[in-house]
Amino acid sequence: MYAIVEIAGQQHRVAEGDRLRVMGLPKLERGEHKPGSQVTFTHVLAVGEGENMKLGRPYVQGAKIIARLEGECLGPKLVVYKYARRKKERRKTGHRQRYLEIWVQKIEIGDEKPGAVAQDEKKGD
Repeated sequence: MYAIVEIAGQQHRVAEGDRLRVMGLPKLERGEHKPGSQVTFTHVLAVGEGENMKLGRPYVQGAKIIARLEGECLGPKLVVYKYARRKKERRKTGHRQRYLEIWVQKIEIGDEKPGAVAQDEKKGD
């Protein structure tokens, strides 16, 4: 079983036991989470597999991803070289993006039935 979850504005496909790098979490920047703490993501766009797939509108009701925050890590080093010909202008800088590594421990499925139609859509028929 897998889920598609929105974390910090990006969509990720996750399964139980996956480790993934995310760009950043606003709560972590405010100091609410520490490495080793549990993090819960409720913005689940889809969950399940095959015939039992649940799609949210936009999110699946009651579904959540429970993960453990492993800590910060750095991405690959990028070299940025700027050059202006005939101007004797050369600049070389580098960059390493900071990521947060999380470990997905559990995927909880919402209580909504698969293929259920929202009440608003029933009224439109």
